[in-house]
Amino acid sequence: MRGIRCTAGRRISCSCVHWACLTRTDRPLITAARSDGIKWVTFSTGLSSNKVKRLKAGNKAASVCFLSESYNVSLMGTLEVSTDPAVKKENWYDALSHHFSGPDDPEYCVLIFTTKRYNLLLDFQEVRGEI
Repeated sequence: MRGIRCTAGRRISCSCVHWACLTRTDRPLITAARSDGIKWVTFSTGLSSNKVKRLKAGNKAASVCFLSESYNVSLMGTLEVSTDPAVKKENWYDALSHHFSGPDDPEYCVLIFTTKRYNLLLDFQEVRGEI
């Protein structure tokens, strides 16, 4: 189980991350690879995936939501596709070997989500803001 580290240093575990273009009604699931608190989150996927096709079509708006019964971390922002070898290597983790031959696989890419706005509900306290 992966998690994100909040700015307060508290680790939040989550079973899934929802990623969706804000103009879409479907919400594909994807696992977060890395994050810097809520400032940015990266995801690993394939260049031929529908996620990348939607981004290349011009819609960079996205939302990311980490959910459990006790918290909801909703982030709104933008996504970009990176094929930079250093970024790919930095975001590689072993479970990706089921889908790609390694961080140098030409099909492997990284989606970089940058947060613009957030809505945090944790311990029945809600905080909204912009970054």
